[in-house]
Amino acid sequence: MKSIFKNRVFFMSAAVLFSVSAAVLAAVGLKNQSTQLTSNSHSEKASKPNSKVVLPVVPVRMFEVGSVESRCAKNVFTGTVRARYETPVGFRVGGKIVSRKIEVGQRVNPGDVLFELDTEDYRLQQKSSEANLVVARAAVRQSTAEEQRLVDLRRTNAISQSEYDLGLSARDIALGQQTSAERQLQLANNQLAYCRLVADTPGIVMNVQAESGQVVAAGTPVCVIAQTEQLEAVVDIPENRSSLPENMLASVQFWSLPSVRSSAKLRELSPVADPVTRTYRARFSIEKPPAEIQLGMTATVNWDEKSNGAINTSEPATNDTTNGYAFSVPTASIIQHGEKSAVWLATPDPLNTGIFMIRPQIVQVKSYGANMTDISRGLTLGQLIVSAGVQKLDEAMKVRVWEMQK
Repeated sequence: MKSIFKNRVFFMSAAVLFSVSAAVLAAVGLKNQSTQLTSNSHSEKASKPNSKVVLPVVPVRMFEVGSVESRCAKNVFTGTVRARYETPVGFRVGGKIVSRKIEVGQRVNPGDVLFELDTEDYRLQQKSSEANLVVARAAVRQSTAEEQRLVDLRRTNAISQSEYDLGLSARDIALGQQTSAERQLQLANNQLAYCRLVADTPGIVMNVQAESGQVVAAGTPVCVIAQTEQLEAVVDIPENRSSLPENMLASVQFWSLPSVRSSAKLRELSPVADPVTRTYRARFSIEKPPAEIQLGMTATVNWDEKSNGAINTSEPATNDTTNGYAFSVPTASIIQHGEKSAVWLATPDPLNTGIFMIRPQIVQVKSYGANMTDISRGLTLGQLIVSAGVQKLDEAMKVRVWEMQK
């Protein structure tokens, strides 16, 4: 009995000792693991250098406040370069086209063949007219000889005056028929010549409206030729600007040729508004157009209402609206800063050449327009503002000039 009791006490003591040892070992293992994780974390932090997040430099479109274009934005209208004379050309006779000699954009000179018609019918008509003329001439010769014989007989009173008058009338009728036959032959020759459509003036083929094998009637336009000696800038004027003085002077600039500026004069202003756009078409004759100008180029026409003529580029800009001027900026450059209107004002970064810092500049809007907005306060001459993509910018960003808006 005592031995059994001693064995139980021994086993219980061994179990308690084993549990305490296991707990101690587990605690030591957790401490070592925590220490290792802590040391790994410190080593990772130590391996990463302290660096700032650098925002990329954003390319933007900028606009210079107070430029000539912004000072006259109320009177800036965009259109296209057109020829004063754009002539639809067609055959003077009808027939089947057998040959086309031109292409769109081709330059032609007087006498160049544009199209040709089938000439078979007109050659037959010419031959018929020639035969009628031969008959008429024979009749004239016969009637003339008969009239001479009647003259001799009349002198001897061998015939009456009435018989002589009949012979004289027959000769006159034959002469008239000969004249008619000559005119018919001339008409047939002309119609045969009209089967070849030739250019009357130098110009450029704007479009072609017929092809070989097509049957066209007389007068149907088959192409349009623009005469390039006189060029015009064609713009559409809204109703509130349609009262333009006659022969008003203006300036014309071209999108693809920003350094080229030409003088222009108002030649024509439509008295009736377009039924769809409700605008009035104005045509400005370009005086001495540069050789680089091509038909269809985008042209910007501007003028100064104050001087009733072209903009005087030597006049200094001002932000005082009492003299008739106000700074105008692209409408796309306006942002909302809180409850006020603002623009992104760009200033040069002193540490980086060609890089600009931006900040919102509160402005006072005088009036909004479709393309340009008048600013009465908040900007000064020569400042640069961002004119496109303003919603994606932030004050912490830096920008560079991608394009200067005109």
